[in-house]
Amino acid sequence: MTSLPELIDVESSHIKQIGYDEEKEQLFIKFKQDKIYQYFNFPLDMWERFLEEESKGKFLSYYIKGKYEFRGLEDYDRPFEVGARVYHEKYNTGTITKILEDGKIVVEFDNNKKVKTTKKKLVIIRS
Repeated sequence: MTSLPELIDVESSHIKQIGYDEEKEQLFIKFKQDKIYQYFNFPLDMWERFLEEESKGKFLSYYIKGKYEFRGLEDYDRPFEVGARVYHEKYNTGTITKILEDGKIVVEFDNNKKVKTTKKKLVIIRS
């Protein structure tokens, strides 16, 4: 299970809390309905802008949604299947191209590097 950074309360009609893992460049947003989303490859300068922005919802709509790959934290049990988008701490994001009989997974990462790895090192995400 993903460990969350410290989440801070924000004034917003839809967003309850936000947090950032600087080392992994991951943004976490907890909505009023208690759903938490994790955004990948989110740069520090965008986090700083998000913190300063008066309207967190507008910032989310204009600068985050559709621009960063993400997953709902309830997505951890989504199936590993060919075509699924994944995140790996070392290689970032990619697509599963093959699942081998020994259980290993072949991923082609966005930098065109192909890697054979295990489920333990991958996180299923959405674009």
